[in-house]
Amino acid sequence: MTTHLKNQPIGSTFKNSRLGSNQIPVRHMQFVFADDFPVNFAFNNALTTSVFVALSAVFPSGERFFMDSIRYFRDHITDDALKQQIAGFIGQEAMHGREHDRFNKALIKKGFDVEIGVKSITRGLGLLRKLTPVQQLACTVVMEHATAHLAIQWLSHADLNRLSDPKTLAMWQWHALEELEHKTVSYDVYKILDEDKWITRFIAVCAVMGVVIPVSIYAAIVIAYKHGSHKNRKEFIQGLKLLFGQDGFLRPLITKAPDFLKKDFNPRNDDTEQLEQVWKEKLLGPNGIINEFYMNKLAS
Repeated sequence: MTTHLKNQPIGSTFKNSRLGSNQIPVRHMQFVFADDFPVNFAFNNALTTSVFVALSAVFPSGERFFMDSIRYFRDHITDDALKQQIAGFIGQEAMHGREHDRFNKALIKKGFDVEIGVKSITRGLGLLRKLTPVQQLACTVVMEHATAHLAIQWLSHADLNRLSDPKTLAMWQWHALEELEHKTVSYDVYKILDEDKWITRFIAVCAVMGVVIPVSIYAAIVIAYKHGSHKNRKEFIQGLKLLFGQDGFLRPLITKAPDFLKKDFNPRNDDTEQLEQVWKEKLLGPNGIINEFYMNKLAS
């Protein structure tokens, strides 16, 4: 990392307001994960559910990595709008990590090997933490880019919303909405550092693709095997189609991954504001799906 960051504030060129008030709301949630939720809660399929379990297992450590990579530069940012959005980003990610930790405990009771995901991602992110702070932040931008496209899928994938357990899905939908609300923050901090070099981007993509993705896939395979996802051949093939088929849930992660290396990359290129507005009403409106779990809304 360059020396000037230790001594000089940065942020005077920041111009942004996806959210008119510059505020990213920190919603204190407390979901209820009853023991009777279906064991195959995602797509009503053992394989796809195992992938969701692996995602939930890696999220808490991943969220902490994101927060740490941005927190490192927070005190150097002078622009009030960006500082407010950083605070909102950190608050939202902290809530995501906490609720996935709670959900993971419910998954363990269902017999899923969540611990393999936790251990795998902890080792993988440990390697990423050996990179420079700027490179770690670039890795966060890459992973936030991927998570934003997962979020779009959580909110708009027809089969997911049609076939999945609605009570369990509500947490993922809340998580998705907030990922889209703060999808530009890590990028804005990264761009303002004056460190945006192609080699930094390349290292970040290689690190994520070479470390984070493999350990996550390994965890998913182990979880799926222990869950018996391979035992029903027809269901297994259907799960592969749901994940990787023409309209597969994970397809955007494959097709959109190289975007970060493009010169004109910007999370704003994927306009999700209308999708966000629709789901704010569904989740948080007068008859919102998650109102009963929204603690600071109930208290206000």
